[in-house]
Amino acid sequence: MPVLEGACHCGTISVRFETDLTPDSIPVRACACSFCRAHGASTVSDPAGHLTIQIGEPDVAQRYRFGLRTADFLVCGRCGVYVAAVLPDRQGAVAIVNANTFDAGPPRGDPGTPVSYDGETEAERRAPGGVTSGHRSPWSTPARNSNTNKAKGGGPWPPTAQS
Repeated sequence: MPVLEGACHCGTISVRFETDLTPDSIPVRACACSFCRAHGASTVSDPAGHLTIQIGEPDVAQRYRFGLRTADFLVCGRCGVYVAAVLPDRQGAVAIVNANTFDAGPPRGDPGTPVSYDGETEAERRAPGGVTSGHRSPWSTPARNSNTNKAKGGGPWPPTAQS
């Protein structure tokens, strides 16, 4: 299974994206919302893949919710980089990752296909099968915790729901 790794600018929040897709076939999206545009985000996901998010200093990680307030957008409080977004669900969580955080950058250097999720309801976002508003839902990569950094006082970012 190919692995893409990366981190925020200061390295406090790291990601490991495991996918069966080749870099040439990973769809890259450029969400048109004001948050993603402001961060220059290009996101990727894979329903058959896994995303592990590791936080070296949990107090530095910032969670931000807006719009439908269904997902936690993970932003490094030290360097300001938007790393990933996690949508808690009944089976745990699914996520998207900002491909600009990958060590090698986005697959193919692709800035992403513009997409808009404006008008999407919470039910559509959480729809089984991952198709919402005529687009493949970005919320398709299973997210999992990693406990590899607890000895340093850090640890996984738990994708817990907030109001």
